[in-house]
Amino acid sequence: MVTLTDVKINNNYDFFNSAAPTTSEKAPNYVNGNTWLNLVTGYSYVLTNDTLGTWTRMEIPVDNKFNAIYQSVNSLAFKYINNNFLISRSEWYTGDKPSILCRDAMLDFLNYECVFSKFKFTASDKSIEASTTDTWGVFTNFSAGDKIKIANSIKNNKFYTIQSIVGEKVTITETPVDEENYSFIFLSIIPDELYKLIGRMIHYDIYYRYAISSGLKSETIGTYSYTKEDLKVGNLSYPIEIVSDLDNYQLPAMGGQSIYVE
Repeated sequence: MVTLTDVKINNNYDFFNSAAPTTSEKAPNYVNGNTWLNLVTGYSYVLTNDTLGTWTRMEIPVDNKFNAIYQSVNSLAFKYINNNFLISRSEWYTGDKPSILCRDAMLDFLNYECVFSKFKFTASDKSIEASTTDTWGVFTNFSAGDKIKIANSIKNNKFYTIQSIVGEKVTITETPVDEENYSFIFLSIIPDELYKLIGRMIHYDIYYRYAISSGLKSETIGTYSYTKEDLKVGNLSYPIEIVSDLDNYQLPAMGGQSIYVE
């Protein structure tokens, strides 16, 4: 999922580092008012005492707002691009195939790296466990850190991140909804660049969406004219320069139907 760093990397800080600042970062190399972004956590700091090397965390309200809205914006973006980033099998699946699948689902099962089963989703331990008797496909090519897409579920059709796999049980970092249902687990590879784009969207939501604005959409000076355009992502409008690159990842829906179901 998109991280706080993906959002705040769009700000201007004096220093960017993969760790928080320590008291060793002080005068004469650093001066009061210097700012620092921790690229791992996304937390930002300001130097308040350059003699003692005291760095104070700042933008805490921004960090809290990110936690409140990032999932909804992430969901809007993926619905807009309509792409599950599925990985093709190296060769079509040739084992026993589930007879309950419709034709389109069968083609997905044969063509893409996935497992189909009667899965039990459990919120308490963040697990997805396949039935020992109703499973087709194997988790051989799935590993910790991989992104997966759940499909055909009633309540859990989303992207998740694998934390570990033991036998037919997958533990994920996100929390699923309790459910037991026949579903797919697809292996997905989501480009890092897409998370950076979603980070720009959230950056706009947090820092600019509700800022005081003149409301100016267009102007004409002599023979020069300018019109500011917006692009709708779900039910929200964004400046086109922020989200226009989302179209590079868009998969057109066939027959007017979306493959992304929330």
